[in-house]
Amino acid sequence: MSVHRYSAGSSELSIGKLIKVNYRGQERGGWFIENISFDEVKSGEHAGEWKNVTGRGAMAVLADGMVYPAIGSPDTTRTFTNVTMASMLLTFIAEAKARGCFPDLRTDFSAVLDSTGEPWTDLSTLSFNVDSNLLDVINQLVDLGLEFDFKLDWIVGDYVLYAYQTSIGSDVSASVVFRPGLNCAEVNNKQESGELKNALRVTYNGGATEITDAASIAAYRRREAPFQVGNVTTSGGAVQMATPELTAKKDPQLSISIKVEDAAGNPRAFVDYKVGDWVGYDAGDGAAPALYRVRGMMLDFGENDKYAVITVDLNSIRLERELQTAIALRKLGNGVIGASTSSPMPEGVAEAISAHNLDNTSHATRTLSGGDLAGTIGIPTVAKLRGRAIKNPLTLVDKNLLKWSNANQQFEPGFVNWLEVEGKPSTFAPSAHASNHASGGSDAVKLDDLSAPDDNTDLDASTSKHGLMMKYPGGTTNFLRADGTFAAPPGGSGGGDVFGSASVTDGHLAVFDTDGYHIKDGGAVPGGGSASVPRGLLVYLNSNFS
Repeated sequence: MSVHRYSAGSSELSIGKLIKVNYRGQERGGWFIENISFDEVKSGEHAGEWKNVTGRGAMAVLADGMVYPAIGSPDTTRTFTNVTMASMLLTFIAEAKARGCFPDLRTDFSAVLDSTGEPWTDLSTLSFNVDSNLLDVINQLVDLGLEFDFKLDWIVGDYVLYAYQTSIGSDVSASVVFRPGLNCAEVNNKQESGELKNALRVTYNGGATEITDAASIAAYRRREAPFQVGNVTTSGGAVQMATPELTAKKDPQLSISIKVEDAAGNPRAFVDYKVGDWVGYDAGDGAAPALYRVRGMMLDFGENDKYAVITVDLNSIRLERELQTAIALRKLGNGVIGASTSSPMPEGVAEAISAHNLDNTSHATRTLSGGDLAGTIGIPTVAKLRGRAIKNPLTLVDKNLLKWSNANQQFEPGFVNWLEVEGKPSTFAPSAHASNHASGGSDAVKLDDLSAPDDNTDLDASTSKHGLMMKYPGGTTNFLRADGTFAAPPGGSGGGDVFGSASVTDGHLAVFDTDGYHIKDGGAVPGGGSASVPRGLLVYLNSNFS
């Protein structure tokens, strides 16, 4: 980075400072200033007025700590047995922090879980050279398949190290395709031979042997390298293990570097794709776009540029396979698979390795043997679950589950029978649903649709509550009284006096009111006393009807 010596921010730049990088409105990491240079005098106008600042990414802070020997030990290596690789790294980090290194470093994984929350599946036996820095340790673990990310938490003010046991990144090749002449300014095919090796000295438990590739030696000269397989005890087994490693190393590695204008309309770095993602590359030869993995990005800004020109390094799927194969073999050679370095190779691994060929066609047709997989390496079939057979052929219908059959000693498809469900409650509390059956509800119940009641008085009405009508007692002389009982009316067969209110006059007539059914005081009898009342008239005798 170049900054004018007399700009406002120039005085803030010093060795050890952390530069925060923002792009497209978000923080994209940072780097530590490690080198500063400027010219006091240089020919040309203003030629000596720029300050040049360089440095490494934030993960370089891990180089501040190193591997110490165990307390009181003269050993030149630190060996861990039957633990996860994450546990080894965390041990080194904790020891370095105790000595005062990494005061602002935080880890987002444990000895048991990676940064996605998935359990680590390795049990490893590995040795590390004393005095190696922890960045070298991480590189060693990357060679064995782990992947790492390092982010800056600007709110908390610390650094966070993430670790993953599977490849990070996503397949975005359906939406991100780089095409020369359309969104690629430059395309550079690269052949890299820095890691080329064609003569391996293979050491194993009990001896050593050598494996070479004559054609590669003739083309590129003899290039030697060590290869260790700690969990193999024979020369033949060591050669089987080393052959795929030699195949992956004997020729230059092919990759593509493309230069992309990160402007509107083109795939956007950090938004549409990032390091670790799989993208498409259309070479314009009429074939379908090939699949490549983004292995690195370099952003270059002009003085007034809003968007960067990005150099994207891509690995072909073939190269990725070679790298993953080499990683798998390093794991085997270093005892990562299995409980210890003396453990035998997992069932079927030696056979698959001895048959291995990195050519796509022959590689895909190698037969698998042992383990839970059947078929070929290219198109495997899950034949077992934890060593227990799965019915073959397997015919499934909707909502089938795989159930273990003791009788047939295999997993078979089927439905779950209610009687097979264990731990179910013996009774179930009914849900509240009275409103469904009430008037206007979704399942209203009509009174006349209910079943006939029992012959009892459980639901009879009373003087204190509403209820049903009681059962008729029968007969024609009794009537229902207000107290809920049936009884004969007072007066027996109809004799007796009729009484009304006390506000009447003795000797007055009783007459119908204008409403047609009330009887009221009708006044005095015409002509005087009761003796002159015409036959058929009703006379009050001390009371009144109302």
